[in-house]
Amino acid sequence: MRWEVDMNRHGKITFTWENDLFISKVEGPFNELGLAYYSSEIKKSVISKDFKQWRRIEVWDEESIASPETLNIGKELYDWCKNNGCVLEAIVLSTHLQKHIVKDIFKSKIEIFQNITEAKAWLSAHTDKSVTKNEN
Repeated sequence: MRWEVDMNRHGKITFTWENDLFISKVEGPFNELGLAYYSSEIKKSVISKDFKQWRRIEVWDEESIASPETLNIGKELYDWCKNNGCVLEAIVLSTHLQKHIVKDIFKSKIEIFQNITEAKAWLSAHTDKSVTKNEN
């Protein structure tokens, strides 16, 4: 059964951490199963780091797109990140359609860039350099 679910999942996200900076690379068109799966994986990773505050960059390839229903999962993830310590978020987009969609969904709550170098520079300029972990 697991194999069938994986075969129906569309889209791919890979991610890494650079200290308190979460970087995700988004590839291809997504369906609800695909984004729900990666949303869960991202949340697990964030929880495991236990940062009080952290930053995030998403980098979308030219084929990254989703249905309105799937985009709602992305909006929920964005809200979850904000409620779980994400203090700054930047997104690197490849197409004008992506920019239009992101601006419409996030209502200018996210900074949009054309390359990761610009996004990192913006994050650095707007970040307190201290990275703290939650106190237990």
